[in-house]
Amino acid sequence: MTLTQAQFLKTSSAHLFFETAGQGFPLVFVHGLGIDCRCWEPQWAYFAARYQVIRYDVRGFGQSTYASEPVPHAPDEDLQAILDFLNVEKAHLVGLSMGGNVVLGFAARHPQRVAKLVAVDADVQGFADYSEDFRQMFREVYQTGREKGPLKAKLAWAKNPLLQPVVVNIHTQSLETMLRDYSGIHLTDPRLLPAYQPPTRQLLPHIEAPTLIITGEEDIEDFQRMAAFLMEEILSSHRIRIENAGHMPNLENPEVFNRVLEEFLDI
Repeated sequence: MTLTQAQFLKTSSAHLFFETAGQGFPLVFVHGLGIDCRCWEPQWAYFAARYQVIRYDVRGFGQSTYASEPVPHAPDEDLQAILDFLNVEKAHLVGLSMGGNVVLGFAARHPQRVAKLVAVDADVQGFADYSEDFRQMFREVYQTGREKGPLKAKLAWAKNPLLQPVVVNIHTQSLETMLRDYSGIHLTDPRLLPAYQPPTRQLLPHIEAPTLIITGEEDIEDFQRMAAFLMEEILSSHRIRIENAGHMPNLENPEVFNRVLEEFLDI
């Protein structure tokens, strides 16, 4: 049984929920849009056997909240606050989708604090080559959020192809719970999404850490193109596709995902 410690960190602008377990070199997991840190459950005990694993709810997701009225923020602020609180000078970072954008920007802005970097089906802020279908999907969700509020927006978001797992198992079944618990606030105003200035796309050349780019083999084409773009922009990077998986390979095919991640961290 993995002994997990749950804590809250209060900053001037947020109340951040995070969990830690295990001992060893720090390994941080960052979740995607509409879900929370529980999405890393298939990785938690596995990597806690060798690492100090850390996962947290991004501001406005899961149990993390804004300290007052929701305002835009740079996501490296919260990650840096948690690392500082835990006295972590350097860590491996793993981010899924929106979380991939968080860790990419953090690695570019704080290269001295990142040992290895893993971007899983990362949504790269500032990427320009989206399909019209992808753009329309987000326009409809945000329009629903503005006109009908966060609950209706969450229902619209839940129907998008990114949250339709290729493989249904005990892990992907947790998506419904995480979506139910999500506030939906970011879907009413996209300015509240964690975002860097300048956008992450422009920061990528500053990444120094060895980088693994993971995509689910059956994720939509937009994320395949983003992964190819990351390969071009990040000097020390390579890419692996995980079969029998879509946008969330850590949930859909966790055995293969864990093996791929472990092998990269052991290099």
